[in-house]
Amino acid sequence: MKQEEILLKLVQGKEGKTWASNAYGWTSDGQGVTACDFTGVDCESGAVTSIKLPSQGLVSSLPPEFGLLTELKELDLSDNILFGPVPQEIASLPNLEVFRLSNNQLSGPMPNFVSSSLKVIDLENNRLTGVLPAQFGLGLASLTDFNVNHNQISGTLPATITEMTKLQYLQLAENHFYGTLPMSLGSLPNLTYLYVNNNYFMGELPKELTPSGSKLAEVWLQENLFSGTILANFADVPSLTELYVDGNKLTGTLPDDLCTEKINADFYDYNPEFYQTNPKSTRDFCQSIACPTGFYSTEGIWPCEPCPAGFFNPYIGRELSCIPKDEKLILSKLYTDTSGDSWVGAVNWQHEGIDVCQYHGVTCNDMNQVTAIELPGMGLKGTIPDVIGHLEHLDTLDLSDNALEGFIPSDLSFAPLVSLNLAGNHLKGVVPPKLCMTDANGNGAGGLYECDMILCAEGTYSDTGMASTNGPCLSCNHDGAVYLGSKSCGAVKSSRGPFGGIFGSSSSSEQQSSAESSGSVIAIVILVISALGIIGFGYMYWQRRRSVAAFGMLRRNEEMEESFSDDKDDQWLSSIDLGSKEVTKSKEPPAEMFHIDDDDNDEGLACNDPQRAELL
Repeated sequence: MKQEEILLKLVQGKEGKTWASNAYGWTSDGQGVTACDFTGVDCESGAVTSIKLPSQGLVSSLPPEFGLLTELKELDLSDNILFGPVPQEIASLPNLEVFRLSNNQLSGPMPNFVSSSLKVIDLENNRLTGVLPAQFGLGLASLTDFNVNHNQISGTLPATITEMTKLQYLQLAENHFYGTLPMSLGSLPNLTYLYVNNNYFMGELPKELTPSGSKLAEVWLQENLFSGTILANFADVPSLTELYVDGNKLTGTLPDDLCTEKINADFYDYNPEFYQTNPKSTRDFCQSIACPTGFYSTEGIWPCEPCPAGFFNPYIGRELSCIPKDEKLILSKLYTDTSGDSWVGAVNWQHEGIDVCQYHGVTCNDMNQVTAIELPGMGLKGTIPDVIGHLEHLDTLDLSDNALEGFIPSDLSFAPLVSLNLAGNHLKGVVPPKLCMTDANGNGAGGLYECDMILCAEGTYSDTGMASTNGPCLSCNHDGAVYLGSKSCGAVKSSRGPFGGIFGSSSSSEQQSSAESSGSVIAIVILVISALGIIGFGYMYWQRRRSVAAFGMLRRNEEMEESFSDDKDDQWLSSIDLGSKEVTKSKEPPAEMFHIDDDDNDEGLACNDPQRAELL
């Protein structure tokens, strides 16, 4: 196929022809025009080496035939309306150096790039899904900029990402990544800009992230699920000018040496509204990184306000609100977040005149303090609210065999849990490392702590959805057991349909029988369509700028104080989404009071999943 014919594959439909009519050589009737004369095309020795057509209003999919342009070094089709997947044929081009397709509508998984000369991969602001290739990073030692910000990529980071030894920009913000940050990230000698904000990363920040000689200048960790404390050696990185850690589960205090005027100064310079009621001279340098424990703000940074009466906060960088001490408010949050109105059975929660100790499934001690919540198989749908972990006397929590989604809140490690059962749900990710270090379910017997004692990892199962003294979690073949706490290999099924009734894990024979029934097929189709709708709706509300005036913070504090009164309970529950990821931290860029020290317990911590064991 001639080069001209290959290039013209980019011209598709009526919109494509309209664009081509204004671009030299791109019309199908452009006889006698060689590929090297096409608008935006450069050649060397007659071979196409560069296609640069940014901001052209081009509506098209990426033609796999571009993979035949074996001398292509640069492809820049950014800021257009490209849709569909990125063909593996293009990613396999052997001489590719620059791949820029940001600000389009590309979908599907990211392909495996193979060019050892590749320096830039820029796919920011698309609709990519799936996970990164398992060996991503191998053979990409020349890569300096990897940017997939603002997509829908999930999964954990492959350890091979650290093979990209020339990497300066690692940009993973606003995706669905989870797991923990690889300790080996600190081994990237040229890493300068690390953006992993607005994901679901958890666990402690690896101390290896800031080795001696680190070149880190901007580190964006906000809006994740990180726990533990801030690394003291951040203060030893002279090039560091930006450090955002708010919106996590971090505890303790900030190192004094880290609290300098230069850290995050440009954020306030770009958002002068913060100085409207708080003079610049009063800016607290520690609070400019994160509000301290016992305080909060709309953005989790200066200016910060103390928690109102009846509320508390064990975290630094707390956003939007503090945590209620009142057990009724906490249980109301559980009811609201798990679609309490559609629970199955005789539920008396939130009925007039009913005390929380009389709620169905709730047990209290002699002091009328909640000690147990047992709601198995009751059709709970939604996510587990983090505030449940702050019930100070909760020793039993059973939410098994429901339709709960999302991630396990690390806050559960605060509760004195003896029995914890979350199996048979649709939970994703990994068990929070702090929760793996608790004594729940007999964990820690003999000094050995295992995450599987809390829930079986994805890809494994047991009859109970967790390991026990009677046996470990077993591996599934192929793609079975896609959720945490699976009780069999295969999908979790519902006995009453995907959006109502009791959810639970089925045996292999039951799944086969169910798959043969038309009712289950219809249910699966409904589930897929609904999930796609939820994803699309959520994407519309994805971005929110970091620019809230101090007046708004003061007003929110007044609302919080009012919300503690009984007649404002419903207002608090509906207006404040504790533990949500609604706020997206970003800015216009220029060119331990509850600390649990696990260092002494490292030898006693074990997980059957090798990746999780390394990260813990």
